[in-house]
Amino acid sequence: MIYPVIPIFLVRVLGATFIDVGLIEGVAESTASILKIVSGYVSDRFGKRKPLAYSGYALAAIAKPLLAFATAWQQVLVIRFIDRLGKGVWDSARDAIVSESGGLGGKVMRLSTLIGHVGRSDWSAHSVNLVRNTELHWTFPPRVHT
Repeated sequence: MIYPVIPIFLVRVLGATFIDVGLIEGVAESTASILKIVSGYVSDRFGKRKPLAYSGYALAAIAKPLLAFATAWQQVLVIRFIDRLGKGVWDSARDAIVSESGGLGGKVMRLSTLIGHVGRSDWSAHSVNLVRNTELHWTFPPRVHT
């Protein structure tokens, strides 16, 4: 995922200040957190979980590639806002869909959370393996098994 390098991109390439970076991340994460409450209420009230999940994922999928075209930190702010808007909409609906499926109580939800964490950490492992298996392999010394 590109999110860990966004602050570097903002400061070094777009000339943003650290305050700008904090503003962008604060707005983005606050948007997601607030919308989780709103979309959770809407999802529970009307029972229409799939349209919320689909629209949230679509919004995020449209916004993320736009980061490649950003030329100012203000554009990144708007793009991150739209992306986290999508996350806020899909997150509660997805969690409700997962928890209602299977009839296994919290086991399905725990499995879904585990799969999400493994998927996110998998990219880090692939990055390390890529560097180890290229001409930059000397950056990561070989592991000593004891």
